[in-house]
Amino acid sequence: MKITKTIGYAIKWLDHSGSSIDDIANELELTAKQVKNFLEKNHNNDSPALTTKQSPVTVNSSDLMIRHTRDKKTNTVAIMTKEASAINDEMRKINNTKVSSKFKDCIHRPKK
Repeated sequence: MKITKTIGYAIKWLDHSGSSIDDIANELELTAKQVKNFLEKNHNNDSPALTTKQSPVTVNSSDLMIRHTRDKKTNTVAIMTKEASAINDEMRKINNTKVSSKFKDCIHRPKK
């Protein structure tokens, strides 16, 4: 069986995840010799492993609204989705509890 690009990526991924050569061969229905030869030819130990940088993603409610209508094919209408509404509710809860330091001394709240 010829090793295609898809099978090659599968071999690399299974090898990276810690599978043995025999397990990879059984999984992909190849011989152990084919897997071993592929890894020897395509395995580059000189370059360090690539890692991806993770950063938090901020999602605004406007990102979750539907703007494109099917019939008119324009972006003039904004339809709020359930997820956008939930984000607005959470933001409203957060913003209602915070008082700006500029106005903190100006607001009088009677004691209960």
